[in-house]
Amino acid sequence: MIETPRLIRLSFIEEDLSAVQGFACGNEPWAVYLAQWITNTAPDEKNVIEHLRDGTKVWLYLTGQGDIVGYGSLGITTWKYPEPLGSEKATIAVIPAVAVSSAFQSQPPGDWRQRYSTEILSDLIATATQDHLTGRFPDPVLGLFVDARNGRAKKLYTRVGFTDYGKPFKRDGYYDQRMRIKLDVSAIANSGQSTTGEP
Repeated sequence: MIETPRLIRLSFIEEDLSAVQGFACGNEPWAVYLAQWITNTAPDEKNVIEHLRDGTKVWLYLTGQGDIVGYGSLGITTWKYPEPLGSEKATIAVIPAVAVSSAFQSQPPGDWRQRYSTEILSDLIATATQDHLTGRFPDPVLGLFVDARNGRAKKLYTRVGFTDYGKPFKRDGYYDQRMRIKLDVSAIANSGQSTTGEP
């Protein structure tokens, strides 16, 4: 969707924690959690550092001026197929957390295909496809979890191709919805590049 990348993608490491301590992406419960996730302050939750140590890849997305637009992450998980398919499982890529800073939400104005949120998601999808092609996980699927109350996020995920996977499930007093997209291996098999520039 983004032909010319505008954001710079930088791999996130533990030493970068100080750079994201002011990150904020809203006041809703899911937004507060996503800010706590990247700042490693979410209580009783698995935060960014623990994910990094488990092999999850995390990136910051910056403007050319160095402002943090948002972050994204990719890990590997095993999902059971929803009923009535039984107990079969698939090993897939998963987005543990992704967020856009409040200052850059719905930006740039206009077509949603040109927004920073779309650029970040498109890059994660392209990177997951590359990881599948290199054998990092066997099943060409990318999954994520979205708070069922977060209509804006679910609308964006649906626009870029994600669909519901099973029914919402209750977790800590609210409902999460699993969503997934089948990776288009043929579209990127020969490109060898993600959609966002990275030194």
